Amino acid sequence: MWDKTTRASRREVKPFWTHGMTNTQPAKAGVGYLMKYLSKLGELTVFPEGLRLYGMGGLTDEARAIRAWQNLPQWVKNNHGVGEVYRFRNSFITTDGEILPPMYRRSFCPGGVEIFQLREMPEKIYDHGAFCSWPRV
Repeated sequence: MWDKTTRASRREVKPFWTHGMTNTQPAKAGVGYLMKYLSKLGELTVFPEGLRLYGMGGLTDEARAIRAWQNLPQWVKNNHGVGEVYRFRNSFITTDGEILPPMYRRSFCPGGVEIFQLREMPEKIYDHGAFCSWPRV
C-alpha cells in the first residue's frame, strides 16, 4: 500500500516515509513466498558475477573475518586459520599470495553440470573453532 496522509481517530497521520511504500507485515509463509517470487525469474535469468544473495551487517572487522572463515570449505579450514585465506572470484588465496588449487572442476553440459574431483579429499579434522590453539595437521 502506498503511504498517504490519512485521518485516523480524529488526528491527521502523515506518511512516515514519503518516497515509496513502508507498509510491512509479517510473512505467514516466508519461504513459500520467497520461492514463488524467485520462480518468476525464469531459466534465462543471468546474475552478475560476485552477486551477494544475502548480507549481514553490524559486524566488527574481527567478527567479519570469523564469519568469512566459517564459510570456507572444510579442506581450506583444515590448514588455514582466520584471516589467512580470502576468496577471489572462484579461487582461494592465502595472505602470502599462494593460490590454493581447487578441489573440483566443473563442466556445464546439456541438462546439468559435471563435477570432476581434481585431487584427493584431505582427511577431515574435527573443527575446534576459529581460534583453536591445537596444532593443525
